[in-house]
Amino acid sequence: RRVHGVELAEGRAGDNVGVNIRGLAVTALKRGFVIGDATRSPPSDVLSFTAQLVVLNHPSAIRVGYTPTLCCHSASVAVRFAELMHTVDRRSGTVKELAPETLVK
Repeated sequence: RRVHGVELAEGRAGDNVGVNIRGLAVTALKRGFVIGDATRSPPSDVLSFTAQLVVLNHPSAIRVGYTPTLCCHSASVAVRFAELMHTVDRRSGTVKELAPETLVK
């Protein structure tokens, strides 16, 4: 795995990682495809996931039950917020409030 010519042991959030698979042409993988190791840990659906969100501009309060559309690469899926875990101070990165009822501007 390499990012900008630098070898990496793993890809992390925000990294743009290119993958070459021996015996598979680059043109065989199209945008939106998912690759994984089918024998050890095949990719699968999930019922829930945890995400860190940065709200830049929102006209009202965000609370549990809010249902935005999540756009990630070529996928657009409606998701539902089941829990708001905490808010984080933008400058220091420290937790400001645990389990807030709403997120407001």
